[in-house]
Amino acid sequence: MHDLPKNLKMLRKQKNITQQNIAIQLNISQEAYSLYENGKREPNIDTLIKLAELFGVSLDILTGRYVNTFANNTNCTNMKAV
Repeated sequence: MHDLPKNLKMLRKQKNITQQNIAIQLNISQEAYSLYENGKREPNIDTLIKLAELFGVSLDILTGRYVNTFANNTNCTNMKAV
């Protein structure tokens, strides 16, 4: 899941959402969420699922298992396996 921190930040910025807003929706502190984006902590599976739902992407996209060739993370027809 080495792509997770990068993907979290990218998706959050694409959606124009603050870390604080996401943290509230996950019922965690902003500091805890920041650790996810900085790669200093990994969310558990339940939190990963909630994050994928919040961003409207699959777990594969969120964790970097698939790379979207057109940088549009909601269009699954343009993705390739990594």
